Amino acid sequence: MTARTVYRFAGFELDPLALELRRAGGARIPAQEHPLRLLLALLRRPGQVVPRGELAAALWPPGTFVDAEHGLNTAIRKLRQALGESSERPALLETAKRRGYRLATTVEVVIPASGPSVAVLPLSGPTAAADHAHLAEGLAEELGQTLRAIAGLHVASHRDAVRSRDATPEHAGLALGVRHVLAGTLRIEADRCRIGWHLIEVGSGREIWKGRFDRRLADLLALEEEVAREVARSVVVHLVPDSEGPSHQVLRPASVTAYDLYLRARAAWRLRGHSTLRAVSLLERALEIEPGYPPALQALAACYYSSAAGGHLPSREAAQRLAWAAQRSLAVAPREGASWAVEGMRREWLERAPRRAEEAYRTALARAPRETLAYGWLALLLASRGRFEEAIGAARQGHALDPGAPPTAAHLGWTLFFARRYDDALAVLEPAPDFAVAWIVRAWILERAGRLEAALAALDEAATTNETRWARRERVRILAAMGRSEEAHEALAALVELGAHFSPFERALLALARGDCERTLAELALAHAERDPWTRFWRVDPRLDALRDRSGFRLSGLRASTRDRKRARS
Repeated sequence: MTARTVYRFAGFELDPLALELRRAGGARIPAQEHPLRLLLALLRRPGQVVPRGELAAALWPPGTFVDAEHGLNTAIRKLRQALGESSERPALLETAKRRGYRLATTVEVVIPASGPSVAVLPLSGPTAAADHAHLAEGLAEELGQTLRAIAGLHVASHRDAVRSRDATPEHAGLALGVRHVLAGTLRIEADRCRIGWHLIEVGSGREIWKGRFDRRLADLLALEEEVAREVARSVVVHLVPDSEGPSHQVLRPASVTAYDLYLRARAAWRLRGHSTLRAVSLLERALEIEPGYPPALQALAACYYSSAAGGHLPSREAAQRLAWAAQRSLAVAPREGASWAVEGMRREWLERAPRRAEEAYRTALARAPRETLAYGWLALLLASRGRFEEAIGAARQGHALDPGAPPTAAHLGWTLFFARRYDDALAVLEPAPDFAVAWIVRAWILERAGRLEAALAALDEAATTNETRWARRERVRILAAMGRSEEAHEALAALVELGAHFSPFERALLALARGDCERTLAELALAHAERDPWTRFWRVDPRLDALRDRSGFRLSGLRASTRDRKRARS
């Protein structure tokens, strides 16, 4: 998460979310909630007389039965005490008789994001909470992509914005550290789709623009084009008047049905784990309707990679499918950065041509400098070649563009893990219910430190999320490494009964945990032959250190004899 917004005034600092008042030097000033809420209401309108009725409304919600006059007077008195002044000689808090109070000082709103900044919150309303949640979130994410193409404008991470969806727009903006928030509503009734957007200044709570849009649901694509155009125009006028507007437009299909399937797939893919297969199915259906829709082809290629890395699809099958999607995307959208990103993965994974893959990733970034997927995949390619400083630099660039997104954190965390900078990796991979990969990599790091019980606990946490089977497969390996053979065998049998797929690379790691190096080498050779994506990192993967430590260890390109491959399959 980004750092939060604070208010500074006359040697004091107020954190509006934590409701903490501090002196400029950092010493906390004890104060109760009501005086601090009163202070916040005054800080948002510095130099203005705020009526007593508005101040009372900031302290008590409508319908609350309370002696507002007495309560307000008490809160004012306690606020004066906290600020160290008296009612006789007020230096900051002035009384406007029978009207209200005024904060007689300048206020600096300290916002972490430098320059113009905005967060796009998911659309709210009864429709958004029901059958069209994917639409409410997807439309906001697409609008965020449009705004990211405006030079000089910082747009908060979509994932962080989603996490703030239940907060008021002002509180969401304070938590996200942005100057402005776009908050909207979605309502679908019969065949009509109604969208409303409000651009709100976080520091003051002032609405500086609003727009309402109404069309038939069948015209959803035209409606979204209209919304994106008008919102972007308003943002440019009010926030970045020197900008020429978005440098490119978000691509959309001609079919509303295909677009709806694409948005549903995006929502499923964000969950990762076994939901990736649902995303694959939805994207394939979208492409049956509109075969040349580039974003769906690009997302499908990325989903195939995720499916293989997480063990949800056999590697060779996923690699071949990715090759088709990548080549098709490059054919229909050769100028799109994302097309070159997935082409880079095709070259790296299918062709095993790292130099050509690096060229494709760098072409992607030249065409789309904010393409976080290209930064992440470039970082992993560089790490696989042992170019750790370059790899970490690329991963950090991608992470800085979207710090709240789990994929950018995963790419940076993996890169740091391969570089054996374990403490740094742990700092990046903050576990969350929707980010199981963080728990899994945390288990790998704890294993390297010899803390196997803690590694098991991390995998137990991961097993409660969407990466259940990957976490349970890793648990089998850790149990084997601990010498708890009977438990490992029972856990393995339970997974096999569920039909879980163990890739050759995972079988290699399991054999290594049991001390069977010959079997490990045979499985690694088979994994290489079957295009397992993890074999790209065999030179640097810390999980293979036990094999490297043995005298005479050589992988030599991971080639295997026919006898070795047959033995691995047995």
